Amino acid sequence: MLLQAREAMTEIADRGGIRALPAPYILNESAGYAIADPDGETAAETAGRVMLDLSERVLHLDGSSEEMVGL
Repeated sequence: MLLQAREAMTEIADRGGIRALPAPYILNESAGYAIADPDGETAAETAGRVMLDLSERVLHLDGSSEEMVGL
């Protein structure tokens, strides 16, 4: 999955009221991927992991893991 915005990713991603930390850079894209594995994560766990990465690395959010996974 590749998400791209013209400027900041916050154009297309809603923070859901979670406070954003100051960051020296603002990304305008994020990529996430998953590989099928019968013994791997469920679809919900995989989606949550991708959302947590987006929340922390791209949007620089300062919320609990539970909040950021459910964006």
